[in-house]
Amino acid sequence: MNIRSLANPKRLLLACLMIALFALVACGSSSTATALPDSGSTTSDSAASDDSAASDDSSASEEKAPTKVPTAVPAASDDAPAASDSGVNPGNAVLMMPAWGNERFDNIHTPGGGNNYLKFMHADGVNGDKFGKLIPGIIETWEIAPDGMAWTFGVKEPGVVKFHDGSDLTIDDAVWTYQHAWSKGCLESCTNIGNPNTSSAVEKIEKTGTNELTIFMELIDSGFVFQQMSELGPDVEGIHPKRDKIYDVAAEEAFDKNPIMAGQMSFVELKPAERISLKRFDDYYYQPANGYPEDRRMQFETLDILLVPEEATRAAAITTGEADVTILSLDTRQQLEDGGGRMIFGEQGVYWWVFFPHQYVDPDSTPFSKKNIRRAMSHALDKQLMMDGLYGGSEVAVAKGFGAITPNTTGYSDDLDPLPYDPDLARQILADEGYPGGEGFGKVIVNTYVSTALPFLPESAQVAATMWEKELGLEVEVNVGDETSIKKAWTSGDLQGQILWRDNEARVDAAGITRAVWGTADGSLRFHEDADLFARVAEGIGDFNPDTRTKSLNDLFKVMHDYHHELAIGYVNIPWAVGPRVADWQPWPLAFFPSAPWTLSLK
Repeated sequence: MNIRSLANPKRLLLACLMIALFALVACGSSSTATALPDSGSTTSDSAASDDSAASDDSSASEEKAPTKVPTAVPAASDDAPAASDSGVNPGNAVLMMPAWGNERFDNIHTPGGGNNYLKFMHADGVNGDKFGKLIPGIIETWEIAPDGMAWTFGVKEPGVVKFHDGSDLTIDDAVWTYQHAWSKGCLESCTNIGNPNTSSAVEKIEKTGTNELTIFMELIDSGFVFQQMSELGPDVEGIHPKRDKIYDVAAEEAFDKNPIMAGQMSFVELKPAERISLKRFDDYYYQPANGYPEDRRMQFETLDILLVPEEATRAAAITTGEADVTILSLDTRQQLEDGGGRMIFGEQGVYWWVFFPHQYVDPDSTPFSKKNIRRAMSHALDKQLMMDGLYGGSEVAVAKGFGAITPNTTGYSDDLDPLPYDPDLARQILADEGYPGGEGFGKVIVNTYVSTALPFLPESAQVAATMWEKELGLEVEVNVGDETSIKKAWTSGDLQGQILWRDNEARVDAAGITRAVWGTADGSLRFHEDADLFARVAEGIGDFNPDTRTKSLNDLFKVMHDYHHELAIGYVNIPWAVGPRVADWQPWPLAFFPSAPWTLSLK
């Protein structure tokens, strides 16, 4: 094994030792790890941390894991807020993140990591609660046509919801935002993955009343509101002020420099690859004065979000009071608690999404076109050993669920959990399919990256590679690159016949992502070309009846689990570390970003 760029040598060594003790085999193997070319980004999607320091396995088993040495913390903003008598803490909160998005603010150019700052700034159309229930927000009403091919939304009348510049948010802004996000022009103009995927399912968006808009669909998707339009979903679709054109590169770049939104906090400053500074928006609409049931405005005046890849630096900053919230591993827990801090776990925040891109393009060229082979790859993985070795057990990592369907997702049942570890069965399947002892299988290439939310993602891929080599006799290469390059290679079809070992955002409702990769016959990200399976997916996600929908989804998910186009691995409870200044914070489950920020209060 040779992780040369983005792996944590201490965690990798620990995992290898556990594998060796459990299976009585040496950790060293023929698997290799190579770095993919950098995308050229100057932002932090590809930032390496001390958790991803270089490692040469030829010496890892003999040398002590390197000590993590804190580095300098980026400076927080200098502007101290004036004292407040409003009951709002006049202080500045500091959130440290190991990585974030691409530092863009326009919906159509922001990847999932952008939630780490945009969820403070954007106002989604539909709100939610901690129980995973959709509740009215800017959008007050929503209904689906009887045939499932149109959604109609009622938008709050002007004068209640304000943008950060003080202007009123109107129906025209909402219509423009969703046209910008999902019109057919997005297929060429949008640079993230999610928006073009959604636009392929949307026919058109129109204003259909004084304060009403309708989204006409080309494909039925009962989870559309959850996934695309609510704060419960992973997509970034906050409502923007209307611009002159639906797509205009110059206007989009200008918006990035001065983003005007309608969320809890407004933009102050961006120092690239270092700091994003925000301030409380006093006129944020969701408050009792506007008829809403609670006050969701921030409880402090300003927020600095700092990019700090090194875990040792983040841990030290929490204990010294230089930071209030960050993500840390359990390795730092004692240090955190000794310094007066504590851990709060964001339940089911992110999951392993492991699949075989575009294997259907040339099925004769890859064994992964065969269902039994895909299932054998899963049987050869000891998921629980991986969870214990890398994460310290179920407090952080849990081997349950099937991709996006985690225990709190609508339609989950425990028979959707990962296939049992059964290497004998896995070897027998390979022999039955013509690959005894892995002979003739060909090199397995696993592509991964350092995640903004799932700790030790490359290390977990390397542990899987070691298990496949030991149990199945396969030759496995792990390519560790930056997130942008890996995802671009996937969407362009360059990973055909390989494995993508990535993270993805957990969710209350998985119908949307099921449509995208399991149910769209002409979708560029689809997992298969099985007409019967496409029809089965359409049936399952097309049930809008609240009395039967959960069972319909569960029945569908069981069919998908049998096909195993994606491997069931498990999910991670995000280990948020909070410092001694934090009085309270109640992050929601099924959120990989800092959720429910209005519940965060300082002493």
